[in-house]
Amino acid sequence: MSSQLCLLATIAALSVAQARAADEPAAYLVSARDGAPVASAYGGCVRTSQWTPDSSYRQCEPVPFRIAMDALFDFDSAVLTADAGAALDSLAMHLAEADYQTVHIVGHADRIGGPKYNQRLSEQRAKAVRDYLVAQGMDASKIAVSGVGSSEPLTGSHCTDLQGEPLVACLQPDRYAEVTVTR
Repeated sequence: MSSQLCLLATIAALSVAQARAADEPAAYLVSARDGAPVASAYGGCVRTSQWTPDSSYRQCEPVPFRIAMDALFDFDSAVLTADAGAALDSLAMHLAEADYQTVHIVGHADRIGGPKYNQRLSEQRAKAVRDYLVAQGMDASKIAVSGVGSSEPLTGSHCTDLQGEPLVACLQPDRYAEVTVTR
């Protein structure tokens, strides 16, 4: 009888430990003020580098944090569009209230243009996002930037039979900046 009781106690302890591990906030960006999860511009919880598929916190529906993929940059430009301000203002507001160590911004370019040009353009796009966030009061020392050129297209094999203006329009989703937050 005592071995069954011991087994039940062990199972109960493991269940409690799993429940606590599943409700761990380290996988999500949380507000320093009240521990509430920070929501992205799309309404989902912002993940940190500690996120795993089994992470859970306050019923977060995790989403990868990518800011307004097709609203930040026009073709062949590292100048933020007029529509970029709303997404970046929201990001800056959430980060101002959050407990984080670093923000890494990665710029992306579409496949039109040479590799060296697209690399430079993607780096300029990341810097444009950083500069905007710093102008909104973010700590520049916590923001790192890089670019990946056209090496990570979101459009994949789409747009292959297009040329000219239709191709430029089709590749719009590949012109974006990705933000990763580390706690």
